[in-house]
Amino acid sequence: MTQRASRGTIAVHGALAFIVAGLIGQTVVPAAAANPSFSCAGNLAPAEAVICSDDSLGALDRTLAGAYDRMYASFPVSERSTLTSVQRAWLAQRNACRTDKTCIRNAYLARLRQLGGAPQPSPQSCTASVGAQQAAIYVRQCTEVSPATHPPCNASNVCALIISEIRRGCAMIGSGAPAFCAAYK
Repeated sequence: MTQRASRGTIAVHGALAFIVAGLIGQTVVPAAAANPSFSCAGNLAPAEAVICSDDSLGALDRTLAGAYDRMYASFPVSERSTLTSVQRAWLAQRNACRTDKTCIRNAYLARLRQLGGAPQPSPQSCTASVGAQQAAIYVRQCTEVSPATHPPCNASNVCALIISEIRRGCAMIGSGAPAFCAAYK
């Protein structure tokens, strides 16, 4: 789950080289382009197999690994298990994309924004940001915990609004909250 900081540094430099090359119109692939932060050997989940076969998804994975490592290092030791649990929940959501490259890419971009590793795009619907499947998960969780009469639990809203309502609802419920609330603390 956690990669060494040096791997994160390589990922950031590789991703920057890829972006710069794209901006100047050249095709330059970083040395480790097809290699995500995890091993592509052995029994892989379908989403992992897709990531291992796609250079741009591999680059996103390395970038995310670097952002996660930086976030992990900045957390107090007593709170790192919470971050690890949230990352495991995100991995399960990413793996639910199975072989859908758009879903996988959107999951990475959303997680990178959460970790502060990607620029915030202009506001767009949650469905457009993370895909219909992930947006539906957020909406279901939101409606399960929101006490609002007209909750913002709508996939046409931005994900941040839906997630903030999930956090608020989970906090109000407290110890009797659904298990998924642990990922939003």
